[in-house]
Amino acid sequence: MKEKKQVLLRIPNELWENLNQMADEECRSVNSQIEYILTKEVRNKRTKEKVLIEKLVTDLAESDATIVINNYRKYMR
Repeated sequence: MKEKKQVLLRIPNELWENLNQMADEECRSVNSQIEYILTKEVRNKRTKEKVLIEKLVTDLAESDATIVINNYRKYMR
């Protein structure tokens, strides 16, 4: 089994109740549900970044670099 880090997490009661309901619906513990959600979001972020970088490279190859870079600055913040 992979070694895991322990984290103390403080969340509002309403969020806890929502997570608990989601976990029950998907036959998971709350801890597993939180881990699942975090893993999914990290993957989504990496995928979005990869797509954005690929688009940037394509746009740079096809256009004036200064204009393209200025257009992408808003996404890099």
